[in-house]
Amino acid sequence: MRIKRLELFGFKTFPNRTILSFSPGISAIVGPNGAGKSNIVDALRWILGEQNPRHLRVREMVDLIFAGDNGRRPQFAEVKLVLENEQGRGPKDLAHLPEIVVARRLYRDGESEFFLNNRLCRLKDIVYLFLDTGAHARGYGIIDQGQVGQFLEQSPKERRRFLEELAGIARYKLKKEETERQLERSRENLLRLKDILTEVDNQLKKLEKQAEKAKLYLKLQEKLKGLELSRLNQLYLSTFRKKEKLLPKRQELQAQNDLLRQEYERLLPQREEVSAEAELLREEIQKLEEDWQKIMADLRQAEQDYENILQEENNLARNIASLTGKLGEKEQQLKELKSTLEEIKKRKKEASQKLLEIKEEKEVWWQRKKKLDETRREIEQKLKELDEKISALKQIISSQERDRKSWEKELSFLRKEAQKIENKKDILANRYGEIVREKEELLKEKRVLSQQLGSLSAQKAALAKEVETLKVSLAKCREEESLLRLKLKELHQEVSWLTNFLAENSPEAVKLLREAGYPAKMLFETVSLDEQEERTLELAFPELAKALWLPGGKREPITFLKEKDVSALIYVGKDPELFLRKRFQKTVLKEELTPEKDAWVVSPAGDLLEPDGLLHLRGKKKAPFILSKRRKLIKTKEDLKATEKELSQKTAHRLQLEKNLADKEKELQKVKKELQEQEKKLVSVEKRLDRLEIEEEKFILERNLLYEKEREISVKTASLEEKLSQVKGEMSSLLERQKALFQEIEPLQKELDSLKKELRHVSSRIRDLELASSALQERARQARHEEERLLKEEVKLANELERLKEKLNFWETRLREIKKDLSSKRKEVEDLREKEQNIKALLENKRKLLHEKAEKERSLSERLTKLIKEISKTEKQLNRLEVDLAELELTLRHLNEQALEKFGQTLPQEETAGAVSLGQLEREIEDIRAQLNGLGAVNLAALEELEQTRERKEFLLTQKNDLEKAIRDLEEAVRQINSKCRTRLKEALEAANEKLNLVFGLLFPGGKARLDFTEAQDLLEAGLELAVKLPGKPVRHLTMLSGGEKALTALAVLCAFYLVKPGPFCILDEVDAPLDEANTARFIQLLKELNRHSQIILVTHNKQVMEAADTLIGVTMEEKGISKIVSVSLV
Repeated sequence: MRIKRLELFGFKTFPNRTILSFSPGISAIVGPNGAGKSNIVDALRWILGEQNPRHLRVREMVDLIFAGDNGRRPQFAEVKLVLENEQGRGPKDLAHLPEIVVARRLYRDGESEFFLNNRLCRLKDIVYLFLDTGAHARGYGIIDQGQVGQFLEQSPKERRRFLEELAGIARYKLKKEETERQLERSRENLLRLKDILTEVDNQLKKLEKQAEKAKLYLKLQEKLKGLELSRLNQLYLSTFRKKEKLLPKRQELQAQNDLLRQEYERLLPQREEVSAEAELLREEIQKLEEDWQKIMADLRQAEQDYENILQEENNLARNIASLTGKLGEKEQQLKELKSTLEEIKKRKKEASQKLLEIKEEKEVWWQRKKKLDETRREIEQKLKELDEKISALKQIISSQERDRKSWEKELSFLRKEAQKIENKKDILANRYGEIVREKEELLKEKRVLSQQLGSLSAQKAALAKEVETLKVSLAKCREEESLLRLKLKELHQEVSWLTNFLAENSPEAVKLLREAGYPAKMLFETVSLDEQEERTLELAFPELAKALWLPGGKREPITFLKEKDVSALIYVGKDPELFLRKRFQKTVLKEELTPEKDAWVVSPAGDLLEPDGLLHLRGKKKAPFILSKRRKLIKTKEDLKATEKELSQKTAHRLQLEKNLADKEKELQKVKKELQEQEKKLVSVEKRLDRLEIEEEKFILERNLLYEKEREISVKTASLEEKLSQVKGEMSSLLERQKALFQEIEPLQKELDSLKKELRHVSSRIRDLELASSALQERARQARHEEERLLKEEVKLANELERLKEKLNFWETRLREIKKDLSSKRKEVEDLREKEQNIKALLENKRKLLHEKAEKERSLSERLTKLIKEISKTEKQLNRLEVDLAELELTLRHLNEQALEKFGQTLPQEETAGAVSLGQLEREIEDIRAQLNGLGAVNLAALEELEQTRERKEFLLTQKNDLEKAIRDLEEAVRQINSKCRTRLKEALEAANEKLNLVFGLLFPGGKARLDFTEAQDLLEAGLELAVKLPGKPVRHLTMLSGGEKALTALAVLCAFYLVKPGPFCILDEVDAPLDEANTARFIQLLKELNRHSQIILVTHNKQVMEAADTLIGVTMEEKGISKIVSVSLV
């Protein structure tokens, strides 16, 4: 599997779709600085799953999208990697495909898309595709110049990442991390589960108490139900007994009521019969009384008529006498009336003659008046027409005047509005000036804030860089401190071991003598020996290394040792140094044991040949080398002091760095805070600017509206002024016309006044004539009326005389008739009196009989009333009984319903033998209710909750056991993963060292390099230490290497890693920059070695490397900001 081609679109400096084809061999990407070569490496790193913008040399991911103009501004960046897979070395799922296409797309809104063979996938899928191949974003298959430089500067823990990558434990680490997360979650779940179990236990205790309480409650409730059912049954039976007692009483009352009703029904017809007979008698009596009354009335009328007739007779006699006198008077009046009539007729004739004369004169005057009226009407018609014209003119003038006033008013209003608009415009202009000034101030403030933000951002960046530098220095210092502490620990261990060794190999005699207070020294402590002398002494005379010397030559210590029965080698001479020097002078160290004159010959193996030819073969038994161990202890203690001093200095340096870092971080936080405050201020200023812009737009809109309104007012004002001018001209013309009409009216009015005056004169004469005529006519009328009256009176008197004569004849005839009626009326009165006496006797008989019937009726009514009262009383008693029975029946039904509703049983029920009384039942019910109330709040669901909680506890315990088993399984899985990782790390380290010897020997002939773990306790926590040995140059620490040596060393290690587990392709970004010509040649050899296993893609400026490449891919920037590709095959 190798890279066939790379397609770029919109990525960094590649706005156009760009295709790069790579050969299977070495492809070199070349071009001037800044042309975009490293952008291709960034594209490869990005498509392989890099998520950190810093590793892609951008601030944010969206900065990967081409940001230039030039008419090209893509909305997304896309990188497509086409992998050739003809040999089927790809992942198992894709091994059958000839090509594997991986694509990644990033949009400007930050959204990303990932494609695998043109199908949407996850970033995780792409990462897993290249995992453990060394060809992923952070793997050893991508090496840049900075990475080469940093490798040797990294801490052992950081270097370890490459070995993990080589060992292929990334998947195991992910699995382990996932397993540990699961383990942590399981432990947390177990803790939560234990807490829940504790809560459940507490809840169980509470629920058990509540359940006991609920059981007691239910038991009491059940007992209460039984007692209440018994109470209801007793109430039912008691009520039923009451009902049974009331039923016979109801039957008795019903029978009594029936007897009373029978008697009532028997007596009621008798009373009705008597009442009917009495009613008939009353009717007869009433009729007789009416007849009697009628007869009495007829009798009174007859007697009255008789008296009237007698009175009329007397009156007629008197009237006849009076009427005879009146006839004489009326005849005399008629005679006088006839003479008066003759005189009136004469006066009437004279008046008629005079009226005729007046009529003729009046006719002449009427004709004159008629002519004058016609002339007056003509003049009045003309005046009326003129008045109408004037009125019309007045109306027009009034209308024009109203319009003029209205228009003047409107014009005044418009002028005021115009003035208001002018004032408003001035206010708006002032406000606009304020807005402009405020906007300028805000823009100035914004610029200042932007500058401050820029300054603070630069300061922040500088501080961040300083913090990062300090962190790197601090990490390096901590690493060095850690190494010193490790070294110090090793020195302490070595000192401890050497001290213990010397103590163990120290003679027992020395210990006893020193404890007893005797001055005793080891023989070798009395002389200063160099390393060679000490070695010779230990090889030739090992027993002298344990020899003692007693200063002063005292015998007491020897006696003491004898008493203690301790063996010892003691020098009793006075000059131990002379003794030892003589021995050293006569001792020769040789590889072969050949005799020397007067000298002891000792071999490196410890065999000794004395001058007299005695040979000491010591075999495998070696001397303890006490002197060398002592020398080593002294040197180690010196090293320990030096290391402690260096560690103290390093610790002080670290503390200073930590203090500096803390100060810088504090300063950085302060700058960040200031930056945030400035950003807030800038946002506030921008918001105010936005508000001012909105206000400015609002002002412009309002100003435009005012201008528009002003234009409208101006147009209206001009129109009104024109109308007013026109109206004033029209009104002037109308007033002139009105004046002319008034001038026409004046002569007509004068003529009319003259005519009216003449008419008044004519009318006056006509009125005089009419008055005279009226007076004559009145006299004629009076005379006529008098004549008519007298004629009427004459006729009246004649008629009255005739009437009086007729009346006299009538009264005389009537008098004769009245005399005849008197005799008949007298007889009629006598007959009526007799008839009245007969009816009166009959009435007396009938009234007596009616009295008897009324007495009988009263007696029967009283009895019936008494019966009704008794029946009513009985019915009331029956009704009360019926009500009581209904209430009892209702009570029974209600009790039955209660029993059925509450207890599901019907009443009545059989009474038990030892049934208690109702009162006792009531008391027991009250006691149980008191007990129930005493229980307080009862959780009836506690029993069910208790069962559920127990089930839940069982379930939780099962879960707990499962979790504990899962934890054990996960811990075992972690142990297995750790074991596998340790094994793989060991194997990888051995393989890496094997390849490192090969590669390092290639780059540094005769040199050696080795990788070792820093700590042997746990390989998973150990760092990776690099030891280098160069020919002719002692290297105690990697910092002693030159720049080129560091680069080649780092390349050797990285390439060794790569050769252990070659990836499908290897990408190198200007890693050859620090190499000279000689090292470049070695680098090329390394490239060829790498190319045997993988495809090589590298960015370089080195011509020698270019010559070694199979394909050159040139990157140029003909147009600013846009990279262009030129590919040349050299094969």
